Amino acid sequence: MAIKRWNPFKELDLMRREIDHLWDEFNPASRHSIFSAPWRALVSEEGVATPAVDVIDKKDSVLVKAELPGIDKDKIDITIENENLVIKSEIKHEEEVKKEDYYHCERSYRSFARTIALPTKVDSSKVSATFKDGILEINLPKVEEKKPKKVHVDVK
Repeated sequence: MAIKRWNPFKELDLMRREIDHLWDEFNPASRHSIFSAPWRALVSEEGVATPAVDVIDKKDSVLVKAELPGIDKDKIDITIENENLVIKSEIKHEEEVKKEDYYHCERSYRSFARTIALPTKVDSSKVSATFKDGILEINLPKVEEKKPKKVHVDVK
């Protein structure tokens, strides 16, 4: 009989898979995600939340919708770098409660940057964005493809 070494991480991995399976059973929307659980797309390795996005490839443009609830539109930074769309922002939250014999003040500051690979080349000079009710919509017009020019050659 062979002696097997006990691996504690194997047990943790099995437990994680069971929790993911339970989550998928109670949340049918997560079954269509590339992640087994939807929060994995929203939390980076540092534990900082990033916005959920939808990328829609239309005929003449690419439409990106990002959920940014509670963020001031003046604090949103949008850039296009090497066929990638980068959405950055900083979230500041201050809460102060004063009562008779009670004082409480909390502050939290965090920032995020979400990079989205664009499915095609876009014309960065014609990009437009709107922000309403916590939803950022970015319209990225596609670069017009140059059509091949047909030249007639007379053979003599």
